[in-house]
Amino acid sequence: MTTLFLIIIAVVILAILLSRRGRNELRTRLDTGANAFVGICEAALESSAKKRANLERVMELFGNKSEVSNADVRQVLGVSDATATRYFDELEKEGKVRQVGKTGRHVHYERT
Repeated sequence: MTTLFLIIIAVVILAILLSRRGRNELRTRLDTGANAFVGICEAALESSAKKRANLERVMELFGNKSEVSNADVRQVLGVSDATATRYFDELEKEGKVRQVGKTGRHVHYERT
């Protein structure tokens, strides 16, 4: 009977110790997850700020020229053709520029 009582007490103590360890591990995981989420948010804000700065630089190109092409943006900003096109698409949606021409090298953009 005493042995059974000691075994039960040992199991209870072990369960308490494991539950504390589990809570600490859970707390650590939650803290790590929260920090990762904050890091992702910071990266998204930085990316958004960089994009906005690049869009402003594209608009500054119109100060020197009446028309700007993808090649101009690629050269000045050092971005890919696809990125330059996305920048112009964004500026078109905002109503700041309009596309002249349909496809190819003859496409350029003018300030509205």
